[in-house]
Amino acid sequence: MIQTPRISLTERKKARTKLALLDAAVELMRTKRFSEITVEELCQRTEISKGTFFIYFPRKIDLMFFFIRLWSVQAVWTAKYEYGASTGLKLIEAIFVWTGDLFKDHPRLLSEIIALIAFEPEAFTELSENT
Repeated sequence: MIQTPRISLTERKKARTKLALLDAAVELMRTKRFSEITVEELCQRTEISKGTFFIYFPRKIDLMFFFIRLWSVQAVWTAKYEYGASTGLKLIEAIFVWTGDLFKDHPRLLSEIIALIAFEPEAFTELSENT
């Protein structure tokens, strides 16, 4: 039997807070651009202090990088285990199908990622090198 590592209460709380912040940002991006969303709005929606926000995300843009990391992991996992695509073209097709569904529900997200790549290329390159 494979034993999974126990995750401490502190780590679970951190994860919940980061996901709550991400959910708040995604919800706010239904009506406004990421650049228009303030840290104060995110903190108010998640009931945390501004200082706590910056413990998790040193810059507001790091919240978008967090989304990209989670999206990439979830896209591959979903393609493999929900669509049954393990390699090659089938895997790529499944990732595109899942991603299309995600961005259909949240159309602004894709444009925000494209803008991030276009206007912050150094930061995006840094992200890809550190993952």
